[in-house]
Amino acid sequence: MDEIETPAEPTVWRLRGSSAKGTLDCIATDWWGLVIAHNVHGELSTVLSAAVNDGRRLPDLLAEYPEVMVDPVLDDLSHEPLSPVPTAVTPGQVRRSVLALDPFSTGLWQVETISGSRHILDLAGGGYRRISDVSYGGMDEDWYGIESIHEWPAVNATFTVQLFPKDLPQEGEDVDEVTLRALFDEAPFLTTAFVTRIVQITYDEADSGGVDLPPLDGVDVLAATPPRNAWLLMASDDSPIDVSDMNQYGALWTSPKHVERGDLALMYYIDPHKAVLYAARVESPPTYADPDAEDARAKWPHQWWSWLSAFVALDPVPHTKLMEYFGGQLVMRGKGGRYVPPWVVTQLLLDQPSEPTKDLVLQVPSGNPELPDVGQALTLAAWKELAAGAFRFEADVEHYVVEPLLNWLVNGMDPRRWTSKAPLGSLVPDYSIFIGDVLAAVVEVKLGIRGIRQGNSWVGPDLDQVRKYCTAGGVPGLLVDSNRILLFDAGDPVPVAVFERSRLTPLQLSMIRGHVFPDERKVDSSD
Repeated sequence: MDEIETPAEPTVWRLRGSSAKGTLDCIATDWWGLVIAHNVHGELSTVLSAAVNDGRRLPDLLAEYPEVMVDPVLDDLSHEPLSPVPTAVTPGQVRRSVLALDPFSTGLWQVETISGSRHILDLAGGGYRRISDVSYGGMDEDWYGIESIHEWPAVNATFTVQLFPKDLPQEGEDVDEVTLRALFDEAPFLTTAFVTRIVQITYDEADSGGVDLPPLDGVDVLAATPPRNAWLLMASDDSPIDVSDMNQYGALWTSPKHVERGDLALMYYIDPHKAVLYAARVESPPTYADPDAEDARAKWPHQWWSWLSAFVALDPVPHTKLMEYFGGQLVMRGKGGRYVPPWVVTQLLLDQPSEPTKDLVLQVPSGNPELPDVGQALTLAAWKELAAGAFRFEADVEHYVVEPLLNWLVNGMDPRRWTSKAPLGSLVPDYSIFIGDVLAAVVEVKLGIRGIRQGNSWVGPDLDQVRKYCTAGGVPGLLVDSNRILLFDAGDPVPVAVFERSRLTPLQLSMIRGHVFPDERKVDSSD
């Protein structure tokens, strides 16, 4: 850890006089004083929220509001949600394992992903190192400074970290802005695979490459967090389910195009059963072609597939009971599946005998199925909570996801504006963003993106489409579906960033705005 210089300053500040037992009335900064989060209520809340959105530094804020006094938090607040799956170290001892980290977290953590990589985070000193399952550009094992964490680690989600350049100029070294910007443009910006475990480690363990821990059961990982959506997926006796085998190897199943990892799948068996016989969790985002079948795209051009695991047998739920849960309206048609609102899962859960594994898998979804009126103003929090399953058509994604996002990006700053279906030569993007009459960016919208992630790149027809728009206009672009926002530069085959809607932060929103309006990008050489 001595190979890089990172500040070892506090990043959590408690308002003087507040309770020392929790995170109430605290402000979180990055390692250079930028205010990134707070949980303060009352009049000061508005000031702090504006500081987060505007990218202000805590010292400047305190100078402007001298009545606000803070003390550094040097002890571990230990507020992170504990994982329901304990991590054993030695008999009789358990290592602290949590479901998520956030700006109020401190200390040293090992974050493991489904790829087998370890990511070591030093949240006191702003340091990062990766011990990868495969070699990646020679960056493994080295310590890097963290510029910012765009998505904080959470089990069953990815996390994204912006690192400092390895050859950052030393203090007092004269570097022009163009050179400095080029350095930062080349700095690693990493989005990980899905997180499976987050454990606290010691300095010695961090310096030695982390700690070897017992493997986790896949059911425990997928069921560690509640689903955001639930779905009825179709099955038949031609697709027999062996719970043990499928939980070991997974099962590829036809699915809706906008399922998410961790979603609840209820397996509805057609004749002669006409009943839900199993529940499972979605293990992978959907792909629009069966990767194991030759000519899958030609055979099933409109079919989507997802890997499922964490299967459990249910007491059969007949079609008549399902209709009762749905309020008398339930049409079972097609292969793709049907969205199941949270109240249906609640009723089903109440009617099932309690069993430990079943109770883990069969949880009530957290996504909000109630869509607001079209045009109704949404807060960022309410927008993030909208259940993807409640979107039936691409137009729903346009109205409830994209148009609020565009309003936040334009932010009422004339002459910035957006419009739909503006011609771009012979092409017609779904949305275009302008500065006056000058095209600034293009936006393409899908219910679910027809694409497959391969490392940091994405391939597929929808990706090709937005790249074509970017090239034609010579501008950056956004590809948005029910769950994700992909940022592209003109002529670049690799997304600049991929953000999950359900976890979008004000910092990420600012990054998207800077992507669309490059004049808002700032390079600060003062540090």
